[in-house]
Amino acid sequence: MNSSGKTDPRYVSLLILNEYFIKRTSLKNLINNYLDKNPLSDLDRRFLFEIVKGTVRFLLKIDYLIGVFSDIKIEKM
Repeated sequence: MNSSGKTDPRYVSLLILNEYFIKRTSLKNLINNYLDKNPLSDLDRRFLFEIVKGTVRFLLKIDYLIGVFSDIKIEKM
């Protein structure tokens, strides 16, 4: 929560991404679980989805590009 008592979608996004990258569990389930515990407005929910999905999407794209140009496999990095 921030100083106004509202749940900060950026903070919830960080929690979701941390758990996703540590546990490698279903992103959809993580998002739903965190949103059940941390109610957000429709605008904040959409913002959270964009942060989380965009971060994962671009990480996959970066991993792909590294794999194309690197002699070391991504799994070993």
